[in-house]
Amino acid sequence: MASMFGEGEGQLLGRTQRILLELSTVLYFTAKNSAIPLVQQYIYFLVGKKYAGGVAGLGRLNGDNIAEVSNGHYHNTSTDGVTSQPQYDRVLADRVNEESSLIILYLNMAELLPAAIVVLLLGFWSDLTGKRKFLMWLPCIGNAVYALGFLLPLYICDGNIDSALTKAFFVVASIVSGLSGSVPGFLSGNASYISDTDTRGRRTLRLAIVELSIGMTFGLSNLLNGFWIRATQHYEQPLWFVFGCSVVPFFLLFFCLKEPNGELTSQLGQPTAFKDFRAIRNVFGCSTVSQKKLWAIFIAFQIYVFVQQGQERTFVLFLQNSPLYWKSLQIGLFLFVLYALSGLGCWPGVPLLHRVCDDVSIAIIAMISKAVGSFILAFARNDAMVYLSSVVQLFHLTPYAVARSMASKEVGESEQGSVYALLHSVQSVAVFLGPLVHNAVFAVTLHSMSGLVFLVSGPVLVVPVLLLVWIKHKDRNLGYFSMEGANAPQPLTPTMTPLSEVSGFAQRPPDYIADDEERHHVDNPP
Repeated sequence: MASMFGEGEGQLLGRTQRILLELSTVLYFTAKNSAIPLVQQYIYFLVGKKYAGGVAGLGRLNGDNIAEVSNGHYHNTSTDGVTSQPQYDRVLADRVNEESSLIILYLNMAELLPAAIVVLLLGFWSDLTGKRKFLMWLPCIGNAVYALGFLLPLYICDGNIDSALTKAFFVVASIVSGLSGSVPGFLSGNASYISDTDTRGRRTLRLAIVELSIGMTFGLSNLLNGFWIRATQHYEQPLWFVFGCSVVPFFLLFFCLKEPNGELTSQLGQPTAFKDFRAIRNVFGCSTVSQKKLWAIFIAFQIYVFVQQGQERTFVLFLQNSPLYWKSLQIGLFLFVLYALSGLGCWPGVPLLHRVCDDVSIAIIAMISKAVGSFILAFARNDAMVYLSSVVQLFHLTPYAVARSMASKEVGESEQGSVYALLHSVQSVAVFLGPLVHNAVFAVTLHSMSGLVFLVSGPVLVVPVLLLVWIKHKDRNLGYFSMEGANAPQPLTPTMTPLSEVSGFAQRPPDYIADDEERHHVDNPP
């Protein structure tokens, strides 16, 4: 059982520090995963309030009998206690959906595009200095500012979506969150920290536990928000909750967690010349088999992120509209089930699957399950089919952990931060483009078939599956075998080999590469 939790021989991180790291991860993702759907519903609410002539008219949009609003509080005036099928005003609802989607799109741009650039630079700097903590505590600050940016308009502008000050708060909060690194920054720092403090054989498991934290916190936070909004009749308290869950991990990471103190990071020293940026040059190479495999991993992972994140940001709009007309509590309950199940798919799912297959096979299984789940959701006309899709997508979070682990094993220890930074930097672009394309498809097909967006995006996963099959074929031809535990290859360190030789991307002479490919074994130089 200890091995399933990543404990045992080779453990480089003390128990207290490990608990601090995992607690900070849980708190940060509780805050961030609460904020994503909460902000979508919050903006939908403010836009609906404007177009419905006050909150009293919102019942025509979502079936809620709402009478009045004050500082983001809305009050249910229903007296019959029976939830009836909503009388849907199509024209009004379409207008609200279009404007809400547009606002969310602009805010996503303001957050994710800066994050894509910042994460890349901070990741390379992290490799040069050996420091990992700042990649995690910066996003905590950014998320706290993000929550405040949506809270202050409730007090200052009475939630008026047309106020210039409200728009300024929203945009500035999103930009600050992006400049802090946001989710890609936190994941890059977290994965680099784990790589520096644990052995290669356990990276997949440790990263799977991170995905378990993400899935479970997303599910629980959305379930909590659904009950919270229904019980308190406002968005103010959930936003303060997001703020609090962002501040606490900042203090834990900044003041309590220690920097990694392995052999490699202790010998890096301070960067002294531009040549220290060799990891940037090497990461972008494409001359060796390891580099080609890494690019295949990158492309497969980014396509998957494009589909998964695009669908995730479309769930709320799909469930709120025809033919389902779900309310906040129903949406929160579904998201809880979906991500609780996906959390179980990460753990104990990943360690159990590792008993019978390798990382590549796990990723293939996960992507196929996501495609099938998308197909079911596209034709969902009742609650049962929606929940069936969540069961089928049991492993839909595991590709995040598996891809990071696979990428880290293709490079040397001195390039972990650079590879993670590149992986999550490009992920920021995919996270932006995914919702953009999915929201556009959803808006165009809303009247004909609201679930068509899932039917269109699901088959796209054929591409990453084919890339993973190629990697598996290449590994088999080169004689790679999945080895864990005592038989796993141990990572090289500066005390064994110079860093330039440790690098999986080190420049090799043409005669070496030719001989290497002829022997079909790139890992054993002559």
